[in-house]
Amino acid sequence: MKFAHFLQLALALVSYSVKAQYYETTFQIPDYVSQSYYDRNEIYDYGYLNYYKLLRPNPLGGFLVLGNDRSTLYYYIGGTQNVWTRDFGSFKVISFAVSGTGVVSVISKSGTTTKFSRLNASTGAILGAEETFSSSGNQISGVAVDSQGNSYVVGSLNISGQIDVQLIKYSTSGTKVWTKTFNSFEYFGENLNDFGYGIAINSNNEIGLVGMTYQYPYYPRIITIKCDTDGIVSWSSFDVPVQQDTHVNFRNLKISSNGDLYLLADGRSIIGYEHVVIRYTFNGNYDFNFTSSFSRQAMDFDISDSGNRIFVLGAASSFYGFQVAELITDRIEEINGPQDGSGFFAQENAGSIYYDTDMDEVYVSCAFRGYYYSGNPPYEYSELKRFDSSLNPVFSKRINSEIIVNFFGDYLRQTALTNYGRGYQFRSCDYISSPSVTLDPTSQTICVGQNVQFRANATGTAIRYLWKRNGVALSDNNRISGATSSILQINATNAIEDAGTYYCEISDFCSNLTATFSATLAFIQQSSITNQPGSVTQCPGTEAVFQITTTGGQNVKYQWRKGTTILTESASVVGTATNRLALKSIAAATAGDYYCYVTSDCFTVPQITQKGVLTVLPGSAIINQPQSVSTCSGTNAVFAVSASGTNLTYQWRKGTVNLTESTSQVGVNTNSLTIRNVASGNAGDYNCVVSSTCGNITTNTVALSVTTSPQLTAQPASRAVCTGTTITFGVTATGASGYVWKRNDVVLANTGKYSGVNTATLTITAATVSEAGTYTCTIANPCGNDLVSTAAQLTIATSPSITAKSANLSLCVDQPAIMSITATGSNLTYQWKKNGTNLNDAAGISGTKTSELIITKSKQSDAGNYTCEVSSGCGASQVSSAIVLAVQSVATINTQPQPRQVCQGEDVLFSVIVSGTVQSYQWKKNGVNLANNTKYSGVLSATLSIKDNQPADQAFYTCEIRTSCSTTIASETVQLLVNPKPDLELLDITCDAPFVAEWNSLVMDKNNTTGTYTLLNEADLTPIPDLMSIPSYGVYIIVKNTGVCTDSVVWDNTCIITGVDEETQPVVVFPNPSTGMFYVKHSSDVLRISVFDAKGIQILATEPNVAGETGFGNKDLPQGLYLVITDFKNGSSVVRKLIVSR
Repeated sequence: MKFAHFLQLALALVSYSVKAQYYETTFQIPDYVSQSYYDRNEIYDYGYLNYYKLLRPNPLGGFLVLGNDRSTLYYYIGGTQNVWTRDFGSFKVISFAVSGTGVVSVISKSGTTTKFSRLNASTGAILGAEETFSSSGNQISGVAVDSQGNSYVVGSLNISGQIDVQLIKYSTSGTKVWTKTFNSFEYFGENLNDFGYGIAINSNNEIGLVGMTYQYPYYPRIITIKCDTDGIVSWSSFDVPVQQDTHVNFRNLKISSNGDLYLLADGRSIIGYEHVVIRYTFNGNYDFNFTSSFSRQAMDFDISDSGNRIFVLGAASSFYGFQVAELITDRIEEINGPQDGSGFFAQENAGSIYYDTDMDEVYVSCAFRGYYYSGNPPYEYSELKRFDSSLNPVFSKRINSEIIVNFFGDYLRQTALTNYGRGYQFRSCDYISSPSVTLDPTSQTICVGQNVQFRANATGTAIRYLWKRNGVALSDNNRISGATSSILQINATNAIEDAGTYYCEISDFCSNLTATFSATLAFIQQSSITNQPGSVTQCPGTEAVFQITTTGGQNVKYQWRKGTTILTESASVVGTATNRLALKSIAAATAGDYYCYVTSDCFTVPQITQKGVLTVLPGSAIINQPQSVSTCSGTNAVFAVSASGTNLTYQWRKGTVNLTESTSQVGVNTNSLTIRNVASGNAGDYNCVVSSTCGNITTNTVALSVTTSPQLTAQPASRAVCTGTTITFGVTATGASGYVWKRNDVVLANTGKYSGVNTATLTITAATVSEAGTYTCTIANPCGNDLVSTAAQLTIATSPSITAKSANLSLCVDQPAIMSITATGSNLTYQWKKNGTNLNDAAGISGTKTSELIITKSKQSDAGNYTCEVSSGCGASQVSSAIVLAVQSVATINTQPQPRQVCQGEDVLFSVIVSGTVQSYQWKKNGVNLANNTKYSGVLSATLSIKDNQPADQAFYTCEIRTSCSTTIASETVQLLVNPKPDLELLDITCDAPFVAEWNSLVMDKNNTTGTYTLLNEADLTPIPDLMSIPSYGVYIIVKNTGVCTDSVVWDNTCIITGVDEETQPVVVFPNPSTGMFYVKHSSDVLRISVFDAKGIQILATEPNVAGETGFGNKDLPQGLYLVITDFKNGSSVVRKLIVSR
């Protein structure tokens, strides 16, 4: 373990431990800080601040620590439990921070590649995607988190070869929020390489950044930047008050709650060292700096939360001491190292400082290591000091054996583990009290071979346990475990090795010792049977008892058996699980062999007693009891009994008086007694005493009842009442013993309605129709047939109640109207009313005095509100709610649509006029419903509009009307005729050749209609007989008339109308009309043949050399009028018209 490596862990522990907290564990310690003194002061590679970030507290409890290989992060709870491990492989962790929301932000590096990762602080799982920075100059080196759990990563960013400080913000979910860059151009007027290394955040989420910039040929300069959580810079500074030729580094960075930024920096040059603490205020200006006298190095500093107190730890001018300084008061305290007579103690010192704001105390750890000049072996020790607010020492602890460093008021002791790493114990004796026992072991008595546990517990720091038996310390072996823990476990116990007195000694690392109360361990012995059960002989019905006696044993248990059958507790078998078994009222079946099985704690195999034999003598028993007899006077009564036993005898008794044999009492000493010709004097209770060797037994007492026949003297009378009346029916009888009232031959029971159903008087309370019927009373006759009264009729008249009525009606004229109600009650009468006035049967209306009213043919005058009044002999009459009758008129067509004839392209309307109530219209074309669109409108109204009529619109149209009475009427079907209309277009006319005026050469009818052309003078519209009669030039109107439809165009003639002698030169154009291909037949003196379209544009031409037929055109030649002009060598020309049509 290298000295400086151990120091770096101590520095990390100072800021993130908990006072008086104890951990004990082993884990790998980081092993990557160079031993070179100068290397320790350099900022290059990862940045000096990152060496302070090897351990962080976890908000879930415990702490996170970086392992020796820098690639592994461990999470410990209480220092004793490694919850999870995260291995970053080839990447070495250079910085990490933990948020209060339980997210660990980690920066790691492999070669020139750095990576940002986020871990779940509870499980160590990687959250989301990791971000890698691999380009030259694009690196990250520091990370911090704000109070909301956002992460901020500082580093450098290469932008087209220019390196700037970059700051990246990540949200709590890991999403990158923004990236900001900063550079030093405004200070030096040129683009320099700027690198970001350190970051700090205060409780107000203000961010401080520190980095380096390089200005050739000068040494590096420190950058300081302050910004908020949106990356908005408050200020930045490149002005560090150290020598300009100094190689500058920074040691630590802090930001107070009021936003001031504090920086510990040092410089190294050929003239020595310079160490400063700079405070930058809100505007970025430093208002003071402190230059220390530390000749070796300023090691660490800390501030109060508000920044009003600043403490610095550094090496003194000597080689063996430290200085602690408060900058505000200039108070300095020395901590001197060892020296001997042969010279100074050559040292490689390191230390850390922490200011506890709550306690207003300063904690310092100083580690010394070196050699005496005299050549003695290496000497290592550490010193812990605590100072009060005035830097007066109040506590000091020095340990010479191994390196001890401060752990936030506690200390860390190094212990050798392996050559690879070291084990560390986190301990604190300062403020620690002795352990306090909270749980003592309890005494136990167990079985041999049983496992046993003793438990103890105590409060204190670094508790240790040591269990002892009879004062001798125990150690773990193949049966004993936990000898040095709070729970002692002994397996497979035995009385020789394990019986005795146990207690636990409890100590802490500060050598405080206490012990629990003692507890004994004893073993249970087996019980012994001392008295066996004996044999028993008894009569049936008596109690037989078996009893045994045992000594010794714990929790002795008994189980009696008959033979091999386990006995269970009951009223006749008592004590089956005790040492005394009592068999109540024994019988022959109870006889047999009885045993008791005895067990006790630790001895589950039972001990079995000798058998106890039960012998049961036969005894008398009643097999069939006599039965009571009820009979009429003058008959015989017989009582009989069936019994078992030895030497049985019988004695019949009346009550308790023995009977004697006589002519009227026969069999008084047998099992059957007969009483002849019974009279009322023989009535009473009888029993029989049966005797045997094992005693007497008496039968059940039975009764002899003697009865006489009853007589009916008065009958019930019929009744007729209204609903709700209480009535009675009664009979009179002598000698009656029971009454049963019936309704409609059904036996009645006393209920809310009926009472006295088994008496002479039956009462019916608040009678309803449900109780109407025939009532009789049956009188029991034990000596003959039952007596039945005459029938009494009960009639119930009920009050009227209307239970239903028919629905409202909406009818058309002449439709029948039927209205009805449903009512309950007796003798109902009905009276229908219209609008409150009574109705009577008349022509067209019936049922006015019944439950159903009928109007044969409804008229509009019948519309109104109809009710029915219902009456009966009981209660008030009832009037139904109104049934509404509405009568609607029938719609009729007053005006039918008319047939229409239009020219192509014109609009047309069809209309229908209807009287009465109409629900809807629907226009149809050739019987098919139309829908509104750009062609049709009003298809669901009384007027249909058809626009731009074309031949396809020529059809038969009708309108279907649905009336309010759900009937449909249709209009007359009318025809729409669409006549073709000419569509004239004036052709382009050229006058270069002799012009022959023909209709087809002047205009084109694009609709190709059949009709006649007329030429009108445009000035006075006078007709011109024919085309050849027009003078040259002038404006004319060309009209085409189909007989129904016309169209016209204006022709402004500028051509001279002449005839052409078509026979001067033989020229033939064929076929004509043509589909596009045609031929010109000509003689050999033709010079040129040209083809012009109607616009005078030449489209074809050729110069034949010989007589013959010359072919022209193609199948794609457009339709229309063409001129074929043949020029001859003598200067003449022939013009032929060509029509192309398909």
